[in-house]
Amino acid sequence: MLCLTGKSSKSGNSVFRPFILFVIFVVFTMKNELHQINGLSTRLFWDVDPGKLSLESHRQFIVKRVLEYGTLNDWRLLVKLLGLKEIANQAKKMRSLEKRALNFIAVLSQTPKEEFRCYTFQQSIPPHWNF
Repeated sequence: MLCLTGKSSKSGNSVFRPFILFVIFVVFTMKNELHQINGLSTRLFWDVDPGKLSLESHRQFIVKRVLEYGTLNDWRLLVKLLGLKEIANQAKKMRSLEKRALNFIAVLSQTPKEEFRCYTFQQSIPPHWNF
C-alpha cells in the first residue's frame, strides 16, 4: 500500500485510513443523493438547476414541489426517501401550500389541517379567485 509520501508501507497508513474512508463515504453519499433527486420529474425544477439541489439542505423546497406539481411516481420516490412522517413535518412548516396539496398531505398523514402553518397563516391580501 502507498503512503502519501510515495513509499510503500504495510502498517504506516493507519493515520490516513479514517480520512480516506470519510472521503469515500462523502463521494458515495453525494453521488447517491444526486441520483435520487434525478429520479424526480425534471418539470418540478423548471426554474432551478436540479444538479445544485441537495436533499438535506433543500428538503422543504423539494417536498413542496412534489406536493404541488409532482406525479404519482414522484410522490412514491419522495416517500421512499423521506418517509410520510418527515414529509408531513416539512409541510407543517410551510408558509404557503396549495389547498389541494394541503388536503392531500393532511389526509394521508392523518394530521388535522390546523397543525399546518399554511392553513393558519392567512395572506394579508386575499386572492381574486378561489379555486
